[in-house]
Amino acid sequence: MDNKLQKWLAWVDEIHKETQILLIKTYLYDRYFEIVKANPSIWSPNDFHQWSMRNYFDSALMCIRRLVKMQRRGTRIENISLEGLLMEIQESPELITRDFYLRDYQKGTVDKSGIPDPQAWTYALGKDTYAKKWADGDDALADVVAMDIAELKEETKIVEDFIDNTLAHHQKGKK
Repeated sequence: MDNKLQKWLAWVDEIHKETQILLIKTYLYDRYFEIVKANPSIWSPNDFHQWSMRNYFDSALMCIRRLVKMQRRGTRIENISLEGLLMEIQESPELITRDFYLRDYQKGTVDKSGIPDPQAWTYALGKDTYAKKWADGDDALADVVAMDIAELKEETKIVEDFIDNTLAHHQKGKK
């Protein structure tokens, strides 16, 4: 397997781990909030609750930023991020071949009467999905990835602006 593909798969693993951490933090915070909400006798004083809430939100927002935002030094990407992964895929779309895309699918079998098993259906769906999205080749994949990057930036702009203006820096005015 190509070294770049191996790097991308390692990045996907890291992004997955960081996403799991964020989901665990959210789960724990939600359970904590339920306990507090269900017990009015512990509502006051609320210093600890405010501190817990602030820590959760700061941590969750920074986790989102770390997952998303790419940092470059010259032309080199310096961190593992979803944006960086997508940028690299956009620059080398020829590495995402149909065989690579289908590598984890099991081909399955078809019985004597021509009925495919569940794996065969899933494999056929994977082939069909690949063909529909990227049948036109590398340019089509690069275009899909470019749209994904634009959407990712748009959807996370509010988080980045909030972190820049409130958490990372204390700026006056619009937050």
